[in-house]
Amino acid sequence: MKFNSQIYAAMGVNLDISLLFNEPTIRKLAIEIENSLDDASDLDEYIELANSLDYFPLTENQLGVYYECMQNPDEIKYTMPTLLRFDKDIEAEKLKESIIKTIEAHPYLKTRIITTRKE
Repeated sequence: MKFNSQIYAAMGVNLDISLLFNEPTIRKLAIEIENSLDDASDLDEYIELANSLDYFPLTENQLGVYYECMQNPDEIKYTMPTLLRFDKDIEAEKLKESIIKTIEAHPYLKTRIITTRKE
């Protein structure tokens, strides 16, 4: 995942994680990156489409998490509640800014899965 993040930071390409596990060769990665860069020319169309949608379909990774969670919906997964105590001299504004920056850098932290039914 870290390697994929580095590729994204350097080239603006987000590779499918399964590719990195199943076919982790330089040649295959280069082909996928090149194909993704070619697909970037359609970016304006994707942006326009996204502006017209109320909801977005799940990615393959999100679908996997969803199905795993639905196997046993009473069991909490992917949530680790934690209590942190800070000294009184903590700079609350800096802490707030760093949390916001972290969330903005990792948009998946804002993901909510909403189930809808098509009529």
